Amino acid sequence: MRELEQSIITRLDNIQSSLDLLNAKQRRKKSESIKPIIDINQYRDIKDKWNAFCDTYSHIGISKVQVIDTRLKGMKARLKCKDFDFDLILKIIPLSSFLLGRKIDFRINFDYIFKSDLNWPGILEGIHVDEHQRRKFHIIVDEHHKKNSDTNLNDILSKIAGIGKSI
Repeated sequence: MRELEQSIITRLDNIQSSLDLLNAKQRRKKSESIKPIIDINQYRDIKDKWNAFCDTYSHIGISKVQVIDTRLKGMKARLKCKDFDFDLILKIIPLSSFLLGRKIDFRINFDYIFKSDLNWPGILEGIHVDEHQRRKFHIIVDEHHKKNSDTNLNDILSKIAGIGKSI
């Protein structure tokens, strides 16, 4: 009888271990499926900014986009890059005849920015900027960085002030 009890206890332990592993896998799957949803508003914001940009340049045929799963991967990868700055990219594009399709049979599109990690740095560096637009490029970049550093400084000061009030 003792052996039978021991055998049953061992089997129950094995079943419990299997259930624990299954539950852990299900929790992991559930948490992985939630991760992409976290940044969906950021993705929508980028799509909306791009489409507004396209409205401004619709006369030259820059196409609007709908964000789909294949684009989300590229967007997520770019947003992880600390130097990626979509707002600045949108300010620089109009300074380039090449990107606007005025030089060759090419014009920038959403995927040019997001599908490759090789294209967007060139835009931010100004490699496509027309020679007569160079001064304007430097002004735009300097103003953009100053505005962002002022915003970051204001955020820091607000947090410090909030900490001081709570003490």
